[in-house]
Amino acid sequence: MSELIKNIQDWLEELQKTSLPSFDDLPDVSLYMDQTVSYIDEVLKPYSRDEKDAITSFMVNNYVKAKIIDAPYLKRYNKNQLSYLIAICLLKQSTSMANLSVLLNKNNFKDNYKGIYDVFTKLHDSKRIEIGESTRNELKELEKSAKSQKLSSRSRTKKKVEESTDELEDGKLSSEKIQLLILSLKLMIDSQINKTISERILYELGKEIYDNPALFEEKHKEIKYERKRTKKETKRIKKVNSR
Repeated sequence: MSELIKNIQDWLEELQKTSLPSFDDLPDVSLYMDQTVSYIDEVLKPYSRDEKDAITSFMVNNYVKAKIIDAPYLKRYNKNQLSYLIAICLLKQSTSMANLSVLLNKNNFKDNYKGIYDVFTKLHDSKRIEIGESTRNELKELEKSAKSQKLSSRSRTKKKVEESTDELEDGKLSSEKIQLLILSLKLMIDSQINKTISERILYELGKEIYDNPALFEEKHKEIKYERKRTKKETKRIKKVNSR
């Protein structure tokens, strides 16, 4: 196995061992902004292409202004806000803030943060294992190190997700609409995990392609601020959510 493939395989193996914290495992004590950013960065480090920061205080403030998450109480963020920030940081790679404001609208579920977050983590853990294992098998075939027998990653590793959405069905939306939200969530998670793995492969490949490591890092430097158009979108979403 080449060093390049081994690096990707090792990362995928670590990703398979990772799981998002459950709602009950989130900090019981509310956190200040810097603590919130540090905590979410640590939780999402395995999903980062090159272990760079997953969130900034500027991004958090934008989500508050857009009313995607509640404003902090006494400058502190509680479990409800932390759960949404984790989901947003992962799903924003695959969709817009406008779509997230619809998907994660707390009014849909009578402020049932725990219910929607637990559905999200079950789906995410299942898809992470399924897609990660499928990618690892493809890498093995690429290296021609896999044996003749082909294992179906879906049948072997896919966890049966118990989509217990009953607790969400007493909210504002009908059962049919909730199921449509869950379907949208599944598709977003698929896209996010595929994008995460794709970017990591390109990151490892890039280190092999570029002779100058500094040039490579410059090309892949993380953007530490939201673009101006994000501010405009934030104002628009805030206006919609205020109606």
